[in-house]
Amino acid sequence: FNAEVLFNNLAVLTIPQINKTLSKPYKTKSTNTLFNNKVKNYFYILQQSNLSSYLAGLIESDGSIITPSENIKSYKPFFEIVFHIEDILLAEIIQLNIGGIIYNKGENYCVLMIKKQKDVIKIIHLINGFMMGVRRPKIEALHRMINWCNNHQFGIKPGTEIIPFGLDLSPLQDNNWLSGFIDGD
Repeated sequence: FNAEVLFNNLAVLTIPQINKTLSKPYKTKSTNTLFNNKVKNYFYILQQSNLSSYLAGLIESDGSIITPSENIKSYKPFFEIVFHIEDILLAEIIQLNIGGIIYNKGENYCVLMIKKQKDVIKIIHLINGFMMGVRRPKIEALHRMINWCNNHQFGIKPGTEIIPFGLDLSPLQDNNWLSGFIDGD
């Protein structure tokens, strides 16, 4: 697996391309400075190589890593990330870059569900080795998912198994993990 190839395959989207799919079009001359700054921050994070640490922080904060039991064949592993409804723009930008479907769950929140095999594998590759372990069960859940995918050849060819990496022990100021974690909470 080559992380550089994965990052190069992420969409580098322009504002007009994003506006075609977003629920709230981004306007460059918006009078809402807070909204403008938030959007610029999202674009910056998603266009940098720190996407892995940001996404790992977001999933550790408000995400779920769902892996079926070994004996259950009818379910597949998937990721869920919960967003406050005011952060639906972030959910949409991640959806454009990684995949998934956004479900509105009431007035206050929405959920980005990533279930497609290629998208699940993409996220595994992105966040593997970038989790800080603040919520220890999340890295254990990621390792269970990796093992399940390897054992069931879920998007993985024989001989190309994913190796579960440990915690990211780098200083917080060297990556975007904390930004993702805070955006989630």
